[in-house]
Amino acid sequence: MGETSVDDPARAGRSGAALEERARSAHLVGDYAATIGLYERAYQAYRREGELLCAARAARTVSWFRGWIYGEWAVANGWMARSRGLLDQAGDDTQERGWVLLAGVIENFGGTLHGAAENITADLLCATGVVAELT
Repeated sequence: MGETSVDDPARAGRSGAALEERARSAHLVGDYAATIGLYERAYQAYRREGELLCAARAARTVSWFRGWIYGEWAVANGWMARSRGLLDQAGDDTQERGWVLLAGVIENFGGTLHGAAENITADLLCATGVVAELT
């Protein structure tokens, strides 16, 4: 009786998935401050829900906005470290790790996909499933 269902309307708007969906909507209309805030809240909700891979994705997304939109690279690096830590904790070796690796490679090669692409092997991208998602 004391359990709360994910379908509970009072909690539904605070679930990681609901917050992430709202973050995507805020991004589509260009409200980057709201986007970041909602992804940060999604990260917290996913952690609470035990959804480590989803929390890692939210952290990676916050990192991207903090770095590439606001130029807050120290903050971005902290969020990326959170994402990596969650992926390590989850033992993840899927597409999410590929996106985190790709973000790190791009950063290490001057922040351009072109510069990074010249230095990344296809094996890395194929092994993590990122190639299938990009094509």
